[in-house]
Amino acid sequence: MNVVIAGIMSFVMSVFPSTSPPDHLQTPKVNAVEYAKFEKRQKKNQRLPRVQCNNQLYKWLHEAGFRGHNIREAWAIAMRESNGKPTQISSGVDHGLFQFNRPSWGGKPWWNTQMLLTPVYNAKIAYQLSDGGKNWQPWGMGDHNEFNFTNYGMWSEWQLYNWIVEPYQRYYAQYPC
Repeated sequence: MNVVIAGIMSFVMSVFPSTSPPDHLQTPKVNAVEYAKFEKRQKKNQRLPRVQCNNQLYKWLHEAGFRGHNIREAWAIAMRESNGKPTQISSGVDHGLFQFNRPSWGGKPWWNTQMLLTPVYNAKIAYQLSDGGKNWQPWGMGDHNEFNFTNYGMWSEWQLYNWIVEPYQRYYAQYPC
């Protein structure tokens, strides 16, 4: 980059010898000592491991592929569904972190009751079904924190609010990472 700037400056000086090049074309003045300190910090920072959240649910979700904002949504949904407990079975039909429902999903090739009770497998299935955390429609969510209740046609407004909306919002606000 500095070679390009120097070339441009040479050209400008040859065309306009009495004119100084504009400020944005001048070679930046860098203090060699400060630059050496900067380089040392950069190298040191590259060697340090990236600080990760120490929350176990976060680690499982990250291992399954969730990243960025989508991991926060996944965390809130898994907390809402199972309180983050990978071996949770509710009503005998809802399994694991994301509470996959046997009547709805039991015929799918990925359905394996024992595997659904392992956190990373369960989260990987949720990752696939949610298109990488972008579409949470099976869990009553749409895109960008909007609620989508198409799967909940027989539920009352009270049930939707108290079992879907409020717990999700509470856990979303409590995200620890």
